Amino acid sequence: MRYLPIMLLTLCLLALGPALAEGPSDDEGDQVMTIDREWSVTVDGQTRTWAAFERGTEIAWQAFLDGDFRNAVPVFSRLAEMGHPVGEWLMGIVYYRGQGVPMDKGLSFAWFLKAAEQGYFRAFAPLAGMYENGEGTAVDTGLAYAWYNIAISRLPESRERNDLIRLRERVAANMTNPQIESAQKRANNFVPNPIIPPDPEDVQTAQPE
Repeated sequence: MRYLPIMLLTLCLLALGPALAEGPSDDEGDQVMTIDREWSVTVDGQTRTWAAFERGTEIAWQAFLDGDFRNAVPVFSRLAEMGHPVGEWLMGIVYYRGQGVPMDKGLSFAWFLKAAEQGYFRAFAPLAGMYENGEGTAVDTGLAYAWYNIAISRLPESRERNDLIRLRERVAANMTNPQIESAQKRANNFVPNPIIPPDPEDVQTAQPE
């Protein structure tokens, strides 16, 4: 049985909710949203954010939820091309499911990988599932285990965390102990590499149409 579509729906869309242009949450105990909100990068002591490029994106998110992919996907694509991790994650979803673009598992995998490498939580489980099932890439149980492990380490005790643990253990059942140890080491050594947001003055189309 393939679990990636379920993970996309439950962990990526329903359980975690929208991220573009979302303000801070009052619930500091909600670790998922704490990871997701206020995406910024600090360079030489200065904080750079994506705020200038996120204005109006709630309209695109609502269009996406309403199934209006024609108006949603161009906004997601524009953000993704600039390196916005949420835009990259969303492009992973639309290419995986063929929503507003031709279905392309290879491109879906590439966008999920870009978002995950930046440390974007929502991309971890879909990426792990694609490595596990060989969708858009070759099967790699070591990387599947590692990305599931990275996702698990970011979650508090919850049903979602337990679901991911079960998926990780399913992968582990097909691995040797040395392979598991190597995958755990890879996960423990993971360091996000976020992209620095561009200067809005250098981007002519800073506002989504």
